[in-house]
Amino acid sequence: MANKTPRIILLEYLARVDEKPIYTELPQMFPDPLSTKSVFHYEVSAYDGQYNVKATGQTRKEAKHEAAKKMLSQLATDKMDVRKLLEENNFDIMVQKSFAVDPEKNVLNKLNAICLMNNIGAKFILIKEAGEAHNKLYTMRCEVENLKVPPIEATKRSMKGAKIACAKKLLELIEDRKQLKLLVDTQTVTSSSF
Repeated sequence: MANKTPRIILLEYLARVDEKPIYTELPQMFPDPLSTKSVFHYEVSAYDGQYNVKATGQTRKEAKHEAAKKMLSQLATDKMDVRKLLEENNFDIMVQKSFAVDPEKNVLNKLNAICLMNNIGAKFILIKEAGEAHNKLYTMRCEVENLKVPPIEATKRSMKGAKIACAKKLLELIEDRKQLKLLVDTQTVTSSSF
């Protein structure tokens, strides 16, 4: 099966429920006179304006895809059938409610809490972005100060998904070693040691 774009998935879903997405190009509010890059602003709405999101992109197509992604994410917070549709199409759009429902399952919060309790810092770095606007892959690296573990990398279809995957791998590594005290180095580790 060919990869469907967010716009196609959104259109197909809304057609099933006798709705359609309405895309509106918005004027650029404060154009940068020094910039040579174009920035396009789009708004997409559905269900008679009940759902409404805005997005930007360097092309009209990219802006529409980003708007469709945001709309799918917003719909997925309320509609289980949208979540199922996204899973069927291998879309890694994070559903905002999933973090609010059970913060214990939020690996980013858990990693942050461990770092704060042990006075160490975690740093997430975007190291690679590849693919077309509607089908990008993001590779993130997580480095933790003073921790005797190599940097962790993960690739997902959203930056947030890649961050979460990195945090999850790091937490698994920490839990495998049982105690954080076994991982913390008493000497400062320089960034070149990573």
